[in-house]
Amino acid sequence: MAGQAAMKPWRLAVDSVLLVLLLASTWILVALTLTGTSVAVASAGRTVFTVGGLALLSALVTRRQGAGTGGRVAVPRMRRGTTVILALTGVSAYTIFSTAAIHFAGAAVAALIMVGTPLTVMVVEAALDRRSPGVWFLAVALVAMAGAALYVIQKPPGENGESLGLGIAAGVAGMASMAWYGVHFARANAGYSGPMAPRILPIFGFGCLPLLVWAGADLLGGGTITPGALFSLVILGVVVYVPAYLLQHRILAAAGATYSALLGLAVPPVVGAAAALAGLGPWPSPGQWAATALTLSAVVLVVLRTSLARFGRPC
Repeated sequence: MAGQAAMKPWRLAVDSVLLVLLLASTWILVALTLTGTSVAVASAGRTVFTVGGLALLSALVTRRQGAGTGGRVAVPRMRRGTTVILALTGVSAYTIFSTAAIHFAGAAVAALIMVGTPLTVMVVEAALDRRSPGVWFLAVALVAMAGAALYVIQKPPGENGESLGLGIAAGVAGMASMAWYGVHFARANAGYSGPMAPRILPIFGFGCLPLLVWAGADLLGGGTITPGALFSLVILGVVVYVPAYLLQHRILAAAGATYSALLGLAVPPVVGAAAALAGLGPWPSPGQWAATALTLSAVVLVVLRTSLARFGRPC
């Protein structure tokens, strides 16, 4: 595993912190964007501009690699069937189902269901590998999930949506889609150390097509988008999501799906604090601060232990 052996012990930890901060910023920017357009248009727009940013970066990468050989170099890609399935689950299905969950049951219910993603990933990986994730890792993961759940259930009540049953069903489908995506992308790219932009570009390119249909139907039905929202989508897709997805998929390939899913638990508390600082929401309650400390402590333990175990010594 030469690609991993060359990395420093702190590399995964630094990348993990950057990913959490980038993902937290997307929540704030999406909330601001939705004041000028619909959920459908925002979902499709940010994905389209992300694809544009990945395409530009991919072209630069392949051209730079080909400069030394006098021609363009083709970056190895995943099988077409794998790419299509990943696109439909991780991009299309997750976006649509998670949005539907928020619409039908409210954001708090959807967020609470997503807390179960790490456990779902661990169960799937254990079944595929026919081995236990380990008592230490499972215990720390459960502590992180408990803290995240406690944080979510203490949020001020918001809109309850139209149907709790449909919201729960959509939330579970969205969580399952993301868990499946994480596990299978990690397994399909284990040990991959090449450029990530051309690797994930086909996934997002194909996955955005159903979202474009959704947005088109919304616009034909009377939906609109303000110039400010359009500008926000450009910034969100190119400046924020491109580096976030590059880091996320690099972490998936290097550390696995369970590790990546656990990082996601640290995002809501960071969002809560950032929203309060920006004047977009109330400060977390004492109980939420306690839940945040519980979650972040558990996640930090996993990050440090995984970083040292994978990159602290030659593989």
